[in-house]
Amino acid sequence: MLEQLNSLGLYLNQPEPAMLCIHCKFALKADGDRVSRHLGERHGISKLARRGLNAFIHTLRLPDPETLPVRSDGSSPHPHLRILQGAACRYCGLRSTSLKVLSQHMNKAHPRLIQYSKRYSHPNSHWLQGHILDQLSLQTWTIGNIERSWTVHLYNRQPYSSHTAATLYQAPEAVQVFAKDLYAREQQYLSQEATQQPTKLTTNTTDLALVTNWMRRTGWEATFCDTQRDLLISTPFQPFHWLSPTSPPMTGTSSPTEWTALPY
Repeated sequence: MLEQLNSLGLYLNQPEPAMLCIHCKFALKADGDRVSRHLGERHGISKLARRGLNAFIHTLRLPDPETLPVRSDGSSPHPHLRILQGAACRYCGLRSTSLKVLSQHMNKAHPRLIQYSKRYSHPNSHWLQGHILDQLSLQTWTIGNIERSWTVHLYNRQPYSSHTAATLYQAPEAVQVFAKDLYAREQQYLSQEATQQPTKLTTNTTDLALVTNWMRRTGWEATFCDTQRDLLISTPFQPFHWLSPTSPPMTGTSSPTEWTALPY
């Protein structure tokens, strides 16, 4: 039966009795037909392949995953549980994968400690990050229950240095969608460019600059196609008006080094 569980993407965990989904990387509730229904709805496994699974699950009498004992901090990573990047409060140990949540917690639960450190501690300690244990790798039996998590030790983790970013959090969904779309469009452009016949290059250095990858991706070629470029070039040479507010305004002539005062 263990081989059948593995073929269905399930793992019977021990010594903590739990049924883990290998693909989703969390423990499933085993009451009723939840395990079988999860496989059908989330992973498209047929009823024929799931036949007899519910009866076997019921014989195991698995407890609610929310009640499973938490493993010790510093444990080895469980191969079938997801690893979360998070942080913890230095004072009460509250853990979260969101710095925003921890910041709100610090302001609400430990305002006096923060004010004290501002006055008597290191000049940089008033930053909330100074009150947080960052760079924690966490695992938990269930999703959304980070309070009952434990830290795991990643042996291949790069050593921390002062130049290393604190914690890398997953980008928002909108950013991920934009990045994937940008990557797809870039790959499409490169594939089309590779199949096109080489054309005669222009000798105009400005045009060459506008067809570089950076200019193309940012849309500068379209933005400045009808722009007076000589005017743009002369813009940085406009004089800084050090005169009083009552002084006459200044304007440039055709030469960026010649300036005349306009009458009132």
